[in-house]
Amino acid sequence: MTRKRKQAYHFKEGDLVLVRSEAPSTGTSRKLSPKYRGPYEVVKCVGNDRYLIQDIEGEQQSARLYKGIVAVDRLKPVKYESANKSEQPNI
Repeated sequence: MTRKRKQAYHFKEGDLVLVRSEAPSTGTSRKLSPKYRGPYEVVKCVGNDRYLIQDIEGEQQSARLYKGIVAVDRLKPVKYESANKSEQPNI
């Protein structure tokens, strides 16, 4: 039986991602803190499974836009559910 590692997910420019949060500071509950921050937009791949991400304009959490390099193992693709449930077929 051969064991293979999970293949890294590849994002394209413009993809929306969530970033895994850091460990909370002392005195705050880990169970109640959010696991992911975001969404952010992928600006470009900088190599070695690292991506340059930035806040989506109009959606940022602070007054200044966030822009940084993040490893792919801390990123998760955003999955939006359809807002209009009537499009689904009735069974």
